[in-house]
Amino acid sequence: MYRFFLIFLLMINLFAYSEVSQEKTEEEKAAEQRRNLQLDKTKVIETKTYEEGTNDEKVENWNASDWKTNLETTNTGKNAIFNARSLFGGSDTTSSYSNNPNLMMGSSLENNEQAKFFTQEEQDGLIANSTGANSNANLNLSNTIKCYIARDIPVRYKCPRNGLTVSKTISSSGLEAKANCEENCYESVPCLSLNNTPKITTITMDEVNLSTQEVLDFTSSKEISSDVILDYISYELEITKKDDSKLDDNEISTQLTLNTYDFEDEIPVFAEQRFGMGKMVEKISINRPVDKIEFIIKRSNTDTNVIIKNIKAVYKIDTKFVCLDLQDISGLLPSGYASKCPSGNIMKFNTGTKTVEICADYGIVGDNRDGTYSELSSCQAICRQQFSCVLDSTITDTNLLQDFREGCIEGQEECKKNQDLCRDLRVSGAKIVNENVFNARLEVTNTVINSAQVQGVNRPRPLLRTDLDYETIKKEEWKDEGYLYMLMNNNYKSTILNIGENTESSNAYSYGIEYSSFGFPIRTLNWLLKPKSNDVENGSFYFYNIIDTVVERTIIDINGNKKKMKNKIMYLRTSKDNDFFKPFAIIENYATNIFSDGVYTESISPEAKWEYKTFSGTSWVLLDKNQAAEYFNFSEIILDKPFMRIKIINDIKTFYDKLPGIIRKKIVVGPYETKFYTGAYDGTGEVVGKYTEYVLYSPNKLTYENLFTLVNNNEIQPIYDNITSSMYPKTLKNDNGDIDSNINTYLYGLNNKKDGYIRIFPKKTELNKKGFLYIFAY
Repeated sequence: MYRFFLIFLLMINLFAYSEVSQEKTEEEKAAEQRRNLQLDKTKVIETKTYEEGTNDEKVENWNASDWKTNLETTNTGKNAIFNARSLFGGSDTTSSYSNNPNLMMGSSLENNEQAKFFTQEEQDGLIANSTGANSNANLNLSNTIKCYIARDIPVRYKCPRNGLTVSKTISSSGLEAKANCEENCYESVPCLSLNNTPKITTITMDEVNLSTQEVLDFTSSKEISSDVILDYISYELEITKKDDSKLDDNEISTQLTLNTYDFEDEIPVFAEQRFGMGKMVEKISINRPVDKIEFIIKRSNTDTNVIIKNIKAVYKIDTKFVCLDLQDISGLLPSGYASKCPSGNIMKFNTGTKTVEICADYGIVGDNRDGTYSELSSCQAICRQQFSCVLDSTITDTNLLQDFREGCIEGQEECKKNQDLCRDLRVSGAKIVNENVFNARLEVTNTVINSAQVQGVNRPRPLLRTDLDYETIKKEEWKDEGYLYMLMNNNYKSTILNIGENTESSNAYSYGIEYSSFGFPIRTLNWLLKPKSNDVENGSFYFYNIIDTVVERTIIDINGNKKKMKNKIMYLRTSKDNDFFKPFAIIENYATNIFSDGVYTESISPEAKWEYKTFSGTSWVLLDKNQAAEYFNFSEIILDKPFMRIKIINDIKTFYDKLPGIIRKKIVVGPYETKFYTGAYDGTGEVVGKYTEYVLYSPNKLTYENLFTLVNNNEIQPIYDNITSSMYPKTLKNDNGDIDSNINTYLYGLNNKKDGYIRIFPKKTELNKKGFLYIFAY
């Protein structure tokens, strides 16, 4: 029985930014070359995926080729593909796919109208072929092999505290990965210093001088009463000859052994080191409690003089550290001491804020005799809270799936004889009796039962080839899953118009940030434009920007009432790169706001009329309405991205200063009034209360009257105003008819040169995942 252990990560359909063009890319040209049917047949290996017809006279022996020939010659289904399901239909059809072929034998088939196209012999043969392919009656179930196919996903353990993940190969023991993980799965906790002002103490020993000694061996020792750590021992060693002669080459030099004792246990520092004549200074690190220091000297003869002087033993006094989380037992009830400190050797330390109690000789014990640690680093090395690692079944990097393994389930005699038996059976197309698929969480799905594929179950299709790189294998294996995901989750968009039809334009606005020469940020206003499809790369166009402004000035009437008088001025942007504007229409005193009871009430004047005027610098002058209006750009529409971003205000903050015809300051002397149209605003003149932006492009030049009519009759819609900017779209309507969609399509160009763009905004669940991009043109 085959069991394919296939562990897959579901690949979603994640679209990416792409461009569709009629012009073929180098990859497409290369693909066409690879698909060229005019191949050198001497270099081609042909493999038939069908059987030739048997031409047998007995229908029960026919194969698919025989049936195809029969259908064509009898004209019963020239372009159809028939099987038991399409022939008999209905509930009887399901019977042919069941595990009981006898259900196909019955009177229910006799009256089936679709079956009358075939002779009785043909019907019997078709039924036999259809049911035989699904029947397990002739299978020898005792002669099956249990196989597995698995992606080489290593066993991974994860520390839930710090996120550390440790993995091993699929064939290694998971216990090894878990042990390595838990070795580093901890959280450090602080150690407590019991003495923040440690002292260093030095103990000296008497000098050892063998110049007056006649013995060959000599021992010098000193007992030390100390409960703290001996840091190091230093001394000076001098070896000479009494007669100032030299040692012979074969003469044994002086041997020196240095031992230390802890509770009568000998702890050698070094044993029988040999020294020649000369002077030397030694410093030996000890770093443990010591009760006794012992020097043992052996010399070859009494003519050799040995002197050991300046012997020092250096101690660190009162350097004590404890790990409260692991060592402090002060919070236990008296009955708990028996398990935490069986000896009863409990040491108490007063830290000023609390009393710490630790066991000096049981459990976690430091290198000091009282159970504390002499070094902070030693205490920190053990002062940690340990956590257990858990099996991690998540796959964050699909490259972990790169290799596949296949083989026999252990314990089968046939596999012992041939280790490649499962591979040989797979390559030869042996029938699968049962198949189970395990996902990354080891959840099982039955995909084949008794040689019949389970209906409605998604069966993975691993591409088990070693001649392809992993990226190619991954794409081939997962593309069907991606396509299915796209359909099931409705994760696709289509254009609302056919490719050959002209699309509609769309306008929106956006803010931009630029920087001045001094490094200060400047806020700009941009026109977002999705042009019509047929306008792209199809001649040049005139680009217009109209600003409809409301200008206010405050006056006091003869009754002492405060009023706001309002004008409207229409401007045209006249430069592509600079904030230059020209007024072309004005309506004066069209509205009055009267201030009463703390609020303004607006009154519209029916007598006010629009006039085509411009500002000369000092006064307003008439303008010919039939004159061609100024445009700020004339160019062909060429796109290298999904839409155009056109700057229409270079600096929103200083925008008002660039509008001509607005009174900045006014000086009134009696009946005389002087107006200033340049300089700073001082509050006596006019201010811009509101401005509204209109944009359009045209293949023809437009007059002032054309532009005024478009705005005044609401034939074009504004894209922005400074009062209610949030009411206007900041996103363009794309060619799939959406605004703010996660998938946006844009089609541009004429039929003989069509370009397309796709703009993708991934969903949260799709971030950091790979996926497939499908583009269909039909």
